[in-house]
Amino acid sequence: MVRTLVFVTFGFLLTACHGTAVRPEPPHSVADFRTINIGDSCEAVPAREEALASTAVPWQGPKDIYAFRGYDFGRDLLFSYLCPAGDLFAGNYYFPEEQPDGVIGTYHDVHRRLVSLYGKPFADSSDLQADPRFRASESRRYMTTWWTPRLSITMAVMPNFPTEPQGLRVFVVIARRLGGAK
Repeated sequence: MVRTLVFVTFGFLLTACHGTAVRPEPPHSVADFRTINIGDSCEAVPAREEALASTAVPWQGPKDIYAFRGYDFGRDLLFSYLCPAGDLFAGNYYFPEEQPDGVIGTYHDVHRRLVSLYGKPFADSSDLQADPRFRASESRRYMTTWWTPRLSITMAVMPNFPTEPQGLRVFVVIARRLGGAK
């Protein structure tokens, strides 16, 4: 069910990833995902995101998903908090769609930032030296995972859905690591 929610959320939010003014960025060392830790109550999320000048994205699906437009990783993007039973289960970052040369630059930037936060990846199938003009079919080669004692952080390049214009985007999921510390 959670995997379905992640992809349903992703599909819904893709249409809303445009046009946000530069906003303050949350300090990444303070919380697991933007303003709260995995497992904490999501009750204060709307007020905390409002304080960061984020804008709520109307959500017509399950009421345990909070979605926003805002600023993080040095750019405007969308993000969502998945909060089944009222507590944060996972947080997702949806970067704007780009053409292959642009998406690889974004991947490099975000990869460097995540390495500075979490250290060496547990698994990294990305070829960061590849020619940035790769074909969309090769986008699945770009996936990196970090593990901390508590968290699993996965970043990937994903193609747009068939109903959207051709393009790619970086997608990051931060969740509690299975079997990890609480």
